[in-house]
Amino acid sequence: MLSDITYNLHSKGNLWLAERDGKRITATSLEELDSLISVDIRQEFIDHKGQNLNIRMYFDQSEIPEWMRQYANHYFNRHIRLTI
Repeated sequence: MLSDITYNLHSKGNLWLAERDGKRITATSLEELDSLISVDIRQEFIDHKGQNLNIRMYFDQSEIPEWMRQYANHYFNRHIRLTI
């Protein structure tokens, strides 16, 4: 059984970045980022074909202005359920 995988999610201007264990994936949209992460995870866990995996991305709250954090506590967090 696979455990959940967690990425730290960042926004740098026109790029989205997902980081995990020293690996960084970048994309110009969240949809593209989801796709690139899915491809990368399927390659990494190729021996687990057919198993389900939860991929969680937690946005780095320090990138949101402090006055706005109370309104955006979970707004940028993402979740992908992927079948390998």
